[in-house]
Amino acid sequence: MKSPLLFALLFAGAMALPAHSAEVHVSAGRGDDGSPGTKDNPVATLERARDLVRQLRRDRPTEPVTVWIGAGDYLQGRPLVLGPEDSGTAEA
Repeated sequence: MKSPLLFALLFAGAMALPAHSAEVHVSAGRGDDGSPGTKDNPVATLERARDLVRQLRRDRPTEPVTVWIGAGDYLQGRPLVLGPEDSGTAEA
């Protein structure tokens, strides 16, 4: 009798967890635009993060993408341009 109840509780708890999302990490202090944008190897610029997100959205259009921007100064030589392809969808 305990097993079905335990299974139901575990299943309900798993359903409450957020959906998996891809992540891009940016760090003004330690990033490198040649890096993959992971937590351990962040990119340095917002432009590179945008480009990685665009690629992720082409490869996996229904997977949400979270961009983590670390503390620091992000000096821009020109405006960061975002277009319609940078907007989310109902699925992601």
